[in-house]
Amino acid sequence: LGSHDFKVGGELFNTARTGGNSQSPTNFVWIADYKTNDAGAPVYDAQGRLIPTFIPDVNEYENWLPERNAQIDIRTLSFFVQDRWAAGQHWSFDIGARYERVRSEATGGIVGVDTDTFVPRLAASYDPLGDGRFVLQSTYAHYSGKYSESQFANNTTVGNPSALYATYVGPAGEGLDFAPGFNPANYEIYSAEFPTANIFFRPGLSSPITREFTASAGGQIGRGHGKLTFQQRNMRNFVEDFITLEGGETDITYQGENFGTFPNVVYDNSDAPQREYQALIVQSRYPLFRTLSLQGHWTMQLRNHGNFEGEGINTPGISSPFGNYPELFNQERYYPTGRLNDYQRHRVRLWTIYNLGLGWLGNVDASAVYRYDSPLTFSLFHNNAPLAPAQRALGSAYASLPGSQTLFFGERGSGTFESSHLVDVAFNYNIPVFRTLRPWAKLEVRNLLNNDKLIGWNTTVTRDVNSPLDELGQPTGNVQGASFGRGTTNAHYPVAREYFVSLGLRF
Repeated sequence: LGSHDFKVGGELFNTARTGGNSQSPTNFVWIADYKTNDAGAPVYDAQGRLIPTFIPDVNEYENWLPERNAQIDIRTLSFFVQDRWAAGQHWSFDIGARYERVRSEATGGIVGVDTDTFVPRLAASYDPLGDGRFVLQSTYAHYSGKYSESQFANNTTVGNPSALYATYVGPAGEGLDFAPGFNPANYEIYSAEFPTANIFFRPGLSSPITREFTASAGGQIGRGHGKLTFQQRNMRNFVEDFITLEGGETDITYQGENFGTFPNVVYDNSDAPQREYQALIVQSRYPLFRTLSLQGHWTMQLRNHGNFEGEGINTPGISSPFGNYPELFNQERYYPTGRLNDYQRHRVRLWTIYNLGLGWLGNVDASAVYRYDSPLTFSLFHNNAPLAPAQRALGSAYASLPGSQTLFFGERGSGTFESSHLVDVAFNYNIPVFRTLRPWAKLEVRNLLNNDKLIGWNTTVTRDVNSPLDELGQPTGNVQGASFGRGTTNAHYPVAREYFVSLGLRF
């Protein structure tokens, strides 16, 4: 929560909840900030452990109720056809299409996917001189996404246990021995997700579609070769969850215990989330000498924007806030449009390879790579911000409301990290022994100059409760966390100098 996220997991065998079956555990995860000093560094207890702090209306627990031996079978049957047509000396065309038939069935006879998808693949090439030295090309294609169980098992209990989410309402305190903080009776359940009870799929739910267009020109330049490509990709048909008044609600009883009434979660396809990408790509190769060549690759992103990242660390195929409690949230503060977190204006790779033949003593290949990465972007947001009274009033018709929210300050990707310049080298030696038998050895040194420049940093901010409020009653200003602007993880620096030695035989 806020700048820190401290989680303690445990397994409780609750006979009241499981009907006396001690083999059916309920798994609690307690979520709390950890105690810090004035400098923002963690404070440890006498046993060297982090000290959780318990604050009413801030801490939460997650209670997972797994169903053992649940299974899902997702079957994809696909057909692909393609034809290449040479129209004279100058033109050629590729025409293709892919058909996918996807069906799934899970424990309990639950149907998750029952859909058919058709995606085209088209390409054309034009050789103005008819000798292959200069070629213009263009492609247009649709690509359907994977039918991953992380999305398409959401209405089953397969790897997706039922869950209860609750907010702490007990007394303030701290420490791993603070009993009220680990007592479920001191928490108020605000949300429940029981896949077989209040989670539904719209008929025909299908995977996202990526539409890609490219146009390129390439040809020989003296003894070398160069190619310029324009690439454009748009993603549509996202798998999105909707929690609305129209979606209804369900009274949930699990193993004889009633947990209350909660909104339904309905999964459907939507074009409202957006991800758009445009780039220019330059590729070239030039032989300076018979034994020395220079090659390069440069990508310049013209646009990598949207209002939805689409995934996170260890969370592929997640949904966006769009469609959830629409009366409470707006785009500006909760899913703004802007530069996505993998936006990178320039990415350059230059490398050279030198081949030295030593006759019966073997061959030596030496290479060097220069890597330039322009800065990535970051957004300013506060995780787990509490709902404002105005939001609670707007959501009064819902059976329950979320316990927290992610609140943005400014457009997505409003901040910029730093660039990096790295050099790698490699040496490969092989020697002929008998016929095609060649022992070989390879030495690689990555980040040769051991560049340790800060290229990323902590971006934690919290709400400034003293700043003006927006129409939803949320503060418009933010306060930087104690570690803002500092490197706090290995990912905030280039990977340190590394040495790799490989040995092998070719035959």
